[in-house]
Amino acid sequence: VLIGAWSLPLIPWAHRNYQAYGSLLPMSSQIRSVPVIGAEIDRIGVPGAIVTAVKRDPPGFTSRTLREFAHFWELYPTRLVTDDGEQREGFAKQDPRLSAALLVRRSARDLVSALSFGLELSLAIIGIVFAWRHRRREALWLVGVALSFALGYAVFHGKLRYRIPILPIVLAFAGLGAASLGARLR
Repeated sequence: VLIGAWSLPLIPWAHRNYQAYGSLLPMSSQIRSVPVIGAEIDRIGVPGAIVTAVKRDPPGFTSRTLREFAHFWELYPTRLVTDDGEQREGFAKQDPRLSAALLVRRSARDLVSALSFGLELSLAIIGIVFAWRHRRREALWLVGVALSFALGYAVFHGKLRYRIPILPIVLAFAGLGAASLGARLR
């Protein structure tokens, strides 16, 4: 049942990728370039290249990583390739299912995104405070997982889409925050 639940939704996706691109995955999963690390990846691998980048410029590496960490938590998407009209047209030529025109104005998209994720994040912070008082060990574990995941991506690129795996943690804390806030208001 578990294997079926995971594989059935992937079958049409994998089939379409194979027909459109000639492989099950449309792109390579290998890291080709990382801004701070550069081309040293081929020679010494990702961990070695990260250590070299840290040794070469510790303040620069730290400030860039902190900026990317902030991008990871941004309220609205600012690094979407599809925001560029030429990129959208190129994607539409490659795949006719994609529209070259924006379906919703960027300002409306950004406002909805900022309001929704801002509310989730605010409730999650309240939930973390509540959990910290009553279940400190569990709260620390979950917050640690989320922050270490975010920091791991911040070394490379802190894009909004990379936070999808930790959104269940954020939403769980947001639910706890909403419940504790509701209890206090009652």
